[in-house]
Amino acid sequence: MSCRSRILSLPFTFPVITALGFDPVWFGVMTIMMTIMGLIFPPVGMTAFVVSAVTKVELVTVYRGCGALIGGVFITTALVMLFPG
Repeated sequence: MSCRSRILSLPFTFPVITALGFDPVWFGVMTIMMTIMGLIFPPVGMTAFVVSAVTKVELVTVYRGCGALIGGVFITTALVMLFPG
């Protein structure tokens, strides 16, 4: 699912999430974190493609530079999922 379709589906999924008893703030944070992952990681990785095109640096080099960010996003997402409170 692309980031655009994920954001467009929020008006439909939000009432379901609140009816299931999830915290809306937690759901918003998780949605933003998943959108960040979708914009950085392959195969879509739109942000990496833009950085590569603007700076005229190879895409492989951009992904190597994003390594710390990718690890940080994974760890943060795991922590938010494990300890939602």
